[in-house]
Amino acid sequence: MDINAFTQRSQQAILHARDTAAARNHQYVQAEHLLDGLLAQQDSIVYPLLSNLGIHVTDIRGPLDEALDAIPRVTGGADVAFAQDTLDVLDTASSERAAMQDAYTSVEHILLALAESPSDAGEIL
Repeated sequence: MDINAFTQRSQQAILHARDTAAARNHQYVQAEHLLDGLLAQQDSIVYPLLSNLGIHVTDIRGPLDEALDAIPRVTGGADVAFAQDTLDVLDTASSERAAMQDAYTSVEHILLALAESPSDAGEIL
C-alpha cells in the first residue's frame, strides 16, 4: 500500500484510525477504527454521502462505539499494527479507485470498501 496514492483526507482518516487504536490500547487497527476515522471528519464528503443513502451518523455511532469497546485491550507498549481486514479494505478502496479511473484513493473509495467489507464496520454501515 502506497500512502502517497491516498488523498490528504484519506491519509488523515488512516492516521486517526491508528491513533484511536493506540489510545484505546488495541493491538491492531481494525476496520472499525477506519470507519471512526472517516466519521471524525465532519466536514468531509462522508456525512453528505451517508445522508443521501438515508444513513444517519447517530445510527452508526452507537454500534461503532460498541464494536470498538469490544476489541480486546493490550498493555505493554507494543506498536499498533494494521489488521489484515483493514489492509483488505484499503486494497479494495485502491481497486475501486482504479476501476473509477481516479488519480488518488479518496474517503469515498474507503467508505465504499468498508460497506463491502465482511467486518463489523461493514455490517454497521
